[in-house]
Amino acid sequence: MKALLAYIIIAACIFTIQSHAAIEAVKVKPKAPQFSSALVEGVKHFENQPLASGKVKLDKIRYDKYGKCYEIGYGVTNNGVADSIAQGFLPKGYKIPNSMTRVQAEKFLIEITLPTYQKIVNKHVKVKISRKQQEALIMFTYNLGESNLKRLINGSNRLNQGNHKGTPAIMMLYSSAGGKKLRGLTRRRTYETKDLWNG
Repeated sequence: MKALLAYIIIAACIFTIQSHAAIEAVKVKPKAPQFSSALVEGVKHFENQPLASGKVKLDKIRYDKYGKCYEIGYGVTNNGVADSIAQGFLPKGYKIPNSMTRVQAEKFLIEITLPTYQKIVNKHVKVKISRKQQEALIMFTYNLGESNLKRLINGSNRLNQGNHKGTPAIMMLYSSAGGKKLRGLTRRRTYETKDLWNG
């Protein structure tokens, strides 16, 4: 009897160990990234190519003569911080730091900046769009702000009236700053429309 009881206990232990091993062996499917590499790398390139390429290891706050504001990392400005605070991604009173490492800058971009403008895009777009089209609008809005997004998508024969095909051409009109057409903005709009919207 004692031998039988011992056998049952041993068998139960083996079954438990095997069960735990089976559970551990189950591979959980990794969660899909929230944003595509095309969006992340595109923003990094156009906002701060030296930092993105690794030529700069520690980015310091600088003045953007076109935007007429101070920025750091991948285009982080006081206006952008205000947007992130308003959308609930940063606490009230947050101030942009004087320096950022590449790792800190990328973390801020992926966890704060892009979700901020994704939320803004989702709030204003009233028609169904693809993920790539959404990301094109995220990049556009991050660069030009919520008010320009609203102008882009609202009105006669615009996106919110179902004109998906005509939206890229309208986006390309936003390639000037200070009354001058800029090559950098033209390249950025081209990336947004061809690599993202129509990619």
